[in-house]
Amino acid sequence: SRAATRRGRRCIAHAAEFQSWDDEEESVNAGDDDEDADGSDGSGQRERYSHGISCGSWASIFQKEGFDWSQIAGRTEKGPKSNVALIIGYDGSNFKGLQQISNPSRISSRIQFSRVFATVESELELALLKAGAMLPSNFGNLEKLRWTRAGRTDAGVSAGCNVVTARLIVGDGETALDDLVERVNSFLPPEVLLHSAAVVTSRFSARDDGSRRSYRFFVPSFAVVPSIDAMRCALAAINCQDPRGLGFEELKTLEDLAGLRQARVSAETLRRLREALSCFEGTHYFANFANAGLGFQ
Repeated sequence: SRAATRRGRRCIAHAAEFQSWDDEEESVNAGDDDEDADGSDGSGQRERYSHGISCGSWASIFQKEGFDWSQIAGRTEKGPKSNVALIIGYDGSNFKGLQQISNPSRISSRIQFSRVFATVESELELALLKAGAMLPSNFGNLEKLRWTRAGRTDAGVSAGCNVVTARLIVGDGETALDDLVERVNSFLPPEVLLHSAAVVTSRFSARDDGSRRSYRFFVPSFAVVPSIDAMRCALAAINCQDPRGLGFEELKTLEDLAGLRQARVSAETLRRLREALSCFEGTHYFANFANAGLGFQ
């Protein structure tokens, strides 16, 4: 029955617009039960929520270092909250994926817990705190924000457009959402960009209620243009043996040195590429990629 209810309340999720299919009013409540019961400003959140802090959140680092993150929060007073869809894009080269790690058993014992397990959501959560879209008492566990995501990406994988939703403090006024986007972007690293934001219905879930998903894969021209020699020369110029450890700006510099951004595909190369890719068109047997427990035939 819950699944049927979700389908009845589904929303079409576009990059710039969310059209509700029901007439439900968005509930806005300044006194949700996920804030401190005593109405504190967040400075006492450690005693109540220490057991619920995700090991992949910046809060886990701040807690170990004894840092009170309310000092960097954009706000400490409660305010009306709305369910907001955030349309984000990111270069995943230096991230361990989109989803924030919450289970310590999923992290290798070789990884020190004194540092953040870098994910896109961890950076986005920190930016939302600094932008004043959430209270310090809700920082450290995305479940407190009723967080949902349209789809996860693995380590090193980038996305031009992905959607997450969360209960956030937006503010008043016609430009409140635009102002929120601007503030959040000012605190995000260069690898992550918040394209836009939209208020959706209170029950909207980015995972369950999107009417469809469209996947588009972009391949840079230099991926099919011989560039090994140019890349080796560029690596030598910056005295780098392995480009996998380079940051976002360093990779851009490397591409410029190797002339990769100016590379263009010839008509013949493009024809051969399309011919090779055509073998993937149509209907194919993908049962080997499915969960055996679901009983697919």
